[in-house]
Amino acid sequence: MSKRAKWVVGGAAVFIAGAAVLVGLALHYANLPETVDDLETIVLGQSRYVPGSQAALRVLVRQVGGGQPIAGAAVTVALQPTAGGRPVEVFQGTTDQLGAADVAFTVPADLESAQTLIVETVSAQGSDRLEQAVTLDRDYKILLTTDKPIYQPGQVIHLRALALSSFDRVPASGSEIEFIVADGKGNKVFRQTVETSAYGIAAEDFQLANEVNTGNYKITAQMGNTSSERTVTVEHYVLPKFELAWATERSFYLPGERVQGSLTAEYFYGKTV
Repeated sequence: MSKRAKWVVGGAAVFIAGAAVLVGLALHYANLPETVDDLETIVLGQSRYVPGSQAALRVLVRQVGGGQPIAGAAVTVALQPTAGGRPVEVFQGTTDQLGAADVAFTVPADLESAQTLIVETVSAQGSDRLEQAVTLDRDYKILLTTDKPIYQPGQVIHLRALALSSFDRVPASGSEIEFIVADGKGNKVFRQTVETSAYGIAAEDFQLANEVNTGNYKITAQMGNTSSERTVTVEHYVLPKFELAWATERSFYLPGERVQGSLTAEYFYGKTV
């Protein structure tokens, strides 16, 4: 076969292939209205939920292109673990005349934190499915307290932390709180992790040595990303002296009688203890 004949044959093959592609595209676009659903879904909501709380979404179902609302569309909402598992259906309903559905449901309290929110809509115009990653978690606040604001070397600092949900004040039971104590020079001198009780309470004692750095000690209670701080003073101090006075209602009593009286304590500069 001559070189010219090869070019003719090759050109014909390219022409046939191009024509086949054009015919295929024409058929695809001709059948497009029959294969694509004439429905779109818009979901308005949040991506973070509190377990056991009431959640709300707004679902809007519209026609593609024109944007006309679709009434009577079935709406289903479910939560599925991101790591895989069976979805939990939390809502079923239909859209109103405006193509809207106000979704309200109770967030399950026993699901994993990482979930996928699945919204499915079905009507005569077709169906749609939306998926969005959401988180089921609580924000906590910690109240850190000590038994007094000032200590001497050798004394014991009694630490107590109360952790409650910032949303509904539910105790953070069974959670780990880490107590950290830094001395007046910033050295961390104590670190202990304690599990909270059913009431969200954790307590620990820190024994001060007889010879320590004095100054302001910073105490931190840490639970996850939440922390609380408190500052106490450690220094040598002398309590002011006071006088005790005991007075009875009578100067003498017989056997078997009840002795009653009063005890007063006053500092030497005149004020009561």
